[in-house]
Amino acid sequence: MDIEMLRGCVQVKAGPSPRPWLTPEAVAALVAAVEATDDPRFDAYWRFSLRVDLETGIRPAEKRDLLPGDLDPGERVLHIRHGKGRGEGKPRKISVSDDFTARWRAHGQRFELRANHRVFFRRERGKTDGVEDAWRIEDRTHPCSTGAFRTMYRALTEIARVELPWNLAPSSPSRRRSCAGPSRASTASHMRGMSTAHETCASCRRRWATPRSRPLPCTSLMSRATCSERHRESA
Repeated sequence: MDIEMLRGCVQVKAGPSPRPWLTPEAVAALVAAVEATDDPRFDAYWRFSLRVDLETGIRPAEKRDLLPGDLDPGERVLHIRHGKGRGEGKPRKISVSDDFTARWRAHGQRFELRANHRVFFRRERGKTDGVEDAWRIEDRTHPCSTGAFRTMYRALTEIARVELPWNLAPSSPSRRRSCAGPSRASTASHMRGMSTAHETCASCRRRWATPRSRPLPCTSLMSRATCSERHRESA
């Protein structure tokens, strides 16, 4: 096509980018809403799951493999034995806070976990003691399904839409990307903005380098906001 013809074409402006909702302010409001909700789907088990997402940003498949002994409280490190990669995956370590260590121990004591138990073990939901949608422990030695995490994330988004102010809540359900996470371009833009405010850790750079490879980037965004705050505090 001739260059003059191209110049004569109508210039189409890009529409407004989706409003990112998992900012540090939105995360704080979301955590408060989850802690206060009486939704029977969100018990102590799933509240702890949310805290693990916020602190580590690990994938649902990696959460399924967690054992009580994977946390080293002395070094404040969480060991991921089977991360992303060929075969059994590449192991890695994630630094955690003292608050995370305390919550990890409380979770183990609450559900009486042993060394061979899964941190996120298999449960089923039904009617217990006259209470609908109550959770029952099915098998502590078997992990819960990845689909269970996805169900929790959908419930989390529903709570956010109902409980959070309009300027902090996620987009409406009609927008396909309301909880699908950002595009590569928006993630790269966020990383550039983060690096100007503080030094970005190597773990963060790995975590956000390929957002579409993540099963649920929305959980990564929560962790990203928390990490951003942590770096600001240490600066």
